[in-house]
Amino acid sequence: ARINSIMRKAQAAGIQAGDIIITNREERDLALKLAQLNNVVMRTHEEKEPSIISDYVYTLAQTFSTFYNVSSIMNAESAELAASRLKMSRLVRDILVQLLYLLGIEAPEVMLKRKLEAA
Repeated sequence: ARINSIMRKAQAAGIQAGDIIITNREERDLALKLAQLNNVVMRTHEEKEPSIISDYVYTLAQTFSTFYNVSSIMNAESAELAASRLKMSRLVRDILVQLLYLLGIEAPEVMLKRKLEAA
């Protein structure tokens, strides 16, 4: 849901996804985590153990959160860097949606907001 919000804000600002550029440790960590996808899916299939996917989904979400807190998209130092970070965010979103689907979980489009009841 957070990444969908980022995508909407980037679209409104006219930011388009571009080539991936690694400029800091958090971007590198996220790129390395994304590169593990094939191995995770293959191991899950071979071992018939869906918890491998759930562990990966959890750590990918944590890695993205760290990336997001350090690497601004909307206020990136350059348009190329913003486009790169947007591309990485889109990849994370697409992977999370697919893996959650494999686990039988529907990924939310937006964050649900709890209505406060008057006391």
